[in-house]
Amino acid sequence: MAVGVVGESIGSVTDAGMATVLYGTSGGLSGAGSQSFSQNETVGTPEKDDEMGSAVTLLDFDNDGQDDLGIGVRGENTDDGGAQALKAAGGKITGTGALSFLGSDIGANPTDAWLGIAIGD
Repeated sequence: MAVGVVGESIGSVTDAGMATVLYGTSGGLSGAGSQSFSQNETVGTPEKDDEMGSAVTLLDFDNDGQDDLGIGVRGENTDDGGAQALKAAGGKITGTGALSFLGSDIGANPTDAWLGIAIGD
């Protein structure tokens, strides 16, 4: 299960946000082995009001049989927004090689676009 934590402060940076992944076992969902990702572990730098985790999804982006993590960063660049994709490797999500997309990267007018407010299938 992926959970967005938009109001999380990273150090002294308020509302920078993060995403947390909880893994299941035969006994059900567990916090053991969970992973949390802020922009310190992915792409960029945590900034005030980035609201990373505004949307989260677990989908197999690269069709390798493992769910990858998509994260919305609604407040990136003063509400222009952004999205990040983190790959799964060995049954866990990794921030290594994470991809980041801003509106300008996908041909959109990024001004106050709130890119990343929704992500899913």
